[in-house]
Amino acid sequence: MIPIDFPGQIRTDESNPFANHTMRVRVPDIIQQTLDVNPALPMESRSALAALKIEVATGAAIQPLVRAASEEERAWQAAYARRAGETWHSTDWFFAETFVYRRIIEAVDYFSTRTDPFLPIKRHDYSSTQHQSLFDAALAVAGKRDERLHSLIAKDLWGNRVDLSYAESRTHGMATADDDLLVDDRSAILRRLKDRTGTVHVIADNAGTELTLDLVLIDALLSDGWADQVILHVKFHPTFVSDAIADDVAWFLDACMQGAFGDAARAHGLRLKSHLDSGRLSLTLDAYWNSPDLWWQMPAHLLAPLRAASLVFVKGDANYRRVVGDALWPADTPFEQVVANVGISVACIRTSKSDPVVGLPAGLSDVLQSLEPRWRWSGRRGLIQAFLP
Repeated sequence: MIPIDFPGQIRTDESNPFANHTMRVRVPDIIQQTLDVNPALPMESRSALAALKIEVATGAAIQPLVRAASEEERAWQAAYARRAGETWHSTDWFFAETFVYRRIIEAVDYFSTRTDPFLPIKRHDYSSTQHQSLFDAALAVAGKRDERLHSLIAKDLWGNRVDLSYAESRTHGMATADDDLLVDDRSAILRRLKDRTGTVHVIADNAGTELTLDLVLIDALLSDGWADQVILHVKFHPTFVSDAIADDVAWFLDACMQGAFGDAARAHGLRLKSHLDSGRLSLTLDAYWNSPDLWWQMPAHLLAPLRAASLVFVKGDANYRRVVGDALWPADTPFEQVVANVGISVACIRTSKSDPVVGLPAGLSDVLQSLEPRWRWSGRRGLIQAFLP
């Protein structure tokens, strides 16, 4: 199911400066930040993280996981074996980024201790005035049913700027210019949901502000009758600093219902709890969403229900990279050409924090490059991009 003319994945060598900089500088800084915000980690974990930081920063040979007992660990070992002998600065970027976080998880012994090494960073965002103001604004969105959903999708998009692993994106906040939204398929999305009410899947990205806005959108999908059921997919383990896991969802809903974010948020939390209790909302996690596998490598147990869905919302930059193969396609390559053969009705909602992008009008990428050389990965520009067969 590889798309026609697939150009191959971005590599971490100097052929892609942003990917190379990520592995040389950004990821080692994230590992150091993880050490800084977790002073109580056992010495064994701290030593493993410190060694991983040096391994990644210096571009050393990638080391495998220490153990391979579970099915998930064996899948990682197989992915590693296909790249044995490669270095952090000369391998597939999507593998490098996903695997380095799996190494962090092994270093803190997450599956035994359930220590989320990024929890202090996530909780800081939930306590911010920005989170509260954006939450209040989303809950206050009113108007006709169509207008409300149209507005909430946009708020959900720009909430993707609040990425706790990427400071540059956060600097843009929620203020937008007319030309920040490069593709806007909201009208087609609304038509699809009117024509085919059924099960909607949401593939989550970040916890914190973005997850909050995801859940406001999900509440509207269910309460306003756009979907019979919503299935929210989260990560199998903590990754990319702020990506949502099941514990993040549970904690947030409990905080809402306890009144931590105000009366309107409490009512919102109670509605979502009611949807969970009735089965109209369900939460699921799968190791695929943490893996280096691309969209067309999706396992059958996920592929079948996603193909049957009325719509699948895919949130965020890393998930977008998975969908388009983490490749440098010509920017005007039709989105349909890249995703059609997987057979999923998909809507990607993403602010751009990396080079991959498809589906732009001819010539637009050249214009953007002349105006803002960092446009592909500054986090300023956004896409609401759908394939609806």
